Amino acid sequence: MSYRAPAIREGVVRFVVTVAFAPEELHVLLRREGADDGWIASIVDRRGAIAARNVKPERFLGQQAPAAFLEATRGKEQGIERGVSLEGVPLMYAFSRSKVTGWTVAAGRPLSMAEAPLRTSFWVWLIVVGLLMMLGVHLARRLWVDIGLPLRALAENARALERGEPITLPPSRVREVRECSRAWEVALRAEKARRGQESLRLAAEARSRASELATREKDRLLAALSHELRNPLGAISNSVHVLEIAGPREGRVADMIAIIRRQTGHLGRLLDDLLDVARATFGKMSLLLEPLDLYLLVQQTLDAYRAGSGPMATLSLQGESVWVDADRTRLGQVVRNLIDNALKFTPAAGSIEVKVSGAGDLATLTVTDDGAGMPPELIEHLFGAFVQREQTIDRSQGGLGLGLALVRKIADLHYGTVTGESAGVGHGARFTFSLPRRAAPASPDVRGVGSPIEAVPILVVEDRPDQRESLVHLLRIMGHEVRAAGDAAQARVMLQDWQPRLIFIDLGLPGEDGIEFARSLRAQSRHAQVRIVALTAYGGGDYSARLREVGFDGKLVKPSSHAELEQLVRALPPTD
Repeated sequence: MSYRAPAIREGVVRFVVTVAFAPEELHVLLRREGADDGWIASIVDRRGAIAARNVKPERFLGQQAPAAFLEATRGKEQGIERGVSLEGVPLMYAFSRSKVTGWTVAAGRPLSMAEAPLRTSFWVWLIVVGLLMMLGVHLARRLWVDIGLPLRALAENARALERGEPITLPPSRVREVRECSRAWEVALRAEKARRGQESLRLAAEARSRASELATREKDRLLAALSHELRNPLGAISNSVHVLEIAGPREGRVADMIAIIRRQTGHLGRLLDDLLDVARATFGKMSLLLEPLDLYLLVQQTLDAYRAGSGPMATLSLQGESVWVDADRTRLGQVVRNLIDNALKFTPAAGSIEVKVSGAGDLATLTVTDDGAGMPPELIEHLFGAFVQREQTIDRSQGGLGLGLALVRKIADLHYGTVTGESAGVGHGARFTFSLPRRAAPASPDVRGVGSPIEAVPILVVEDRPDQRESLVHLLRIMGHEVRAAGDAAQARVMLQDWQPRLIFIDLGLPGEDGIEFARSLRAQSRHAQVRIVALTAYGGGDYSARLREVGFDGKLVKPSSHAELEQLVRALPPTD
């Protein structure tokens, strides 16, 4: 047997809750409530089918109740009637109908058994009728309490669950109703879990959007920071080079020039490290791999340190030629940062030993100093950004704690490793950088080596006066014929009757930007052999491929060094 309760929302049936139970449960209920063999008790559902009967239930269960019974009880909630049982026995019966379920409980007694007591005493008949009515009401109440109320509660729960409201689990002595309540419990837990997962998903999406927005804002900030700091640094750096070449060689002025050069270089390296660590962290750093002699690169770097002024620890180099596939700029940063780190913590009377070696498939750079050393517990954290050894109050060793973090990230990009070790405070330190080794190429790398530079005609297109003038003076002191323009229009006028061999173009020109200007030059056959170099304050290499597509032969990141300018001029093809 079953009972169905519709869940209606906004006048529409959304779903139906069905409770099924065995007819034997009602039969047991009739017997438990005292219907003995002398009585015929039945429960009839709202369709008129017999749901339970205490006499011959196996024969009549599920059959339609007699038409006379249905007609006599139609439209009535309770009463007493005469009728004939399904066995054809005349009887007197009392009935009661549930308002909620529409089911009818009837209990009757054969007239042959009922009339004798009535003839004996009219009052006894009244008592029997009253008992029958009480029994019907009691049975109806039990059905209402055990089935009707729980079904109503479950129907309400269906609507509450759809609205997301809490539900109640009604008690019942009917097993099927209890099982339905347990099913609701499971459904409620599943719904809570689903809503919890949905909340977590929405929160994760919100965090992801916030993170993406923060990353975009960070990229814009880094780009603006790079541009705004590199432009003045470029002008200062070029001016210092001019003063070093053309200015006084002795006295306080020369000392001040050397100080400005050192501090400008320091600011440039700090800016490079800060931006490069951010790029590497967010996967924005790109590499331009080429065959390199690691020993030669280290040797050139040490020569630059030795050429500097001021006391510092003794630098020595040991090893052999070892070739690798690496980005020249990034590998140079690794060498400089490892040496800078050693110099910071090694007194002028100390020594730093640099060794380049190759073993098997690995090329290894080792930097060993006899300086301050470090506690062992610091080593595992030393390659994190902004992590430093303990500083004195005067911060004489300075820095942002970015150098070794950048070394680790560059090592990862080259599929290499970097490690540090120290025997403790006062016992120096050793850093080992390794990356995959390759065979030496057929033609050796002779970059930076050659005959004296020949004077060449050069055009500088730069809208910032300080940057433009400082670069022009530096190139002229190097012996070149240099002309300058503030925008693309001025440069075109100069190019009408003059042909340079090298053109420096700032990418951020007003009006027609540097990229469009370079594209237009490459479209003219007369400029096909001119070497065009981009001037940029953005240090990243993410747009290098786009520059090559436009027609640039290279780029010069501000601030540029005298050596970088010399290298660009040396790379020019020979004149016919």
